Amino acid sequence: MNWKQARLVAYDISDNRRRNRLARFLLRKGMRLQESVFLVNVERHAYANFLKALACFRKDDDDKIDVAPLCGSCRERSIRIGKRIPAAIVVLGDENTGNNGLDPGANMDRLPSSSSSTEKPSTQA
Repeated sequence: MNWKQARLVAYDISDNRRRNRLARFLLRKGMRLQESVFLVNVERHAYANFLKALACFRKDDDDKIDVAPLCGSCRERSIRIGKRIPAAIVVLGDENTGNNGLDPGANMDRLPSSSSSTEKPSTQA
């Protein structure tokens, strides 16, 4: 089986048309987290082609596209403050463990598992 790895893609593209085309391209690969930040899934064997495709959207020296891997354990510890990720979003496999790291029933704005639900953040500096 060809495992897909989740990756965060963030961009700053100056041209509206290229920026919109890039957003549509990334939506076919995953989901939008913020205006210019996407969570995408790319099969390991297709990763080089994915990077080449992203490079085609960068035309100006000021354009930037950042891609970062997101392992299963990182996804499990991530916290979302605000609107929840739809339960229908399922990430297939982690290249290291095969674990998808996103439980469709999970509350994405939960505290990390190492904290109890009764702990409150300190307000003192």
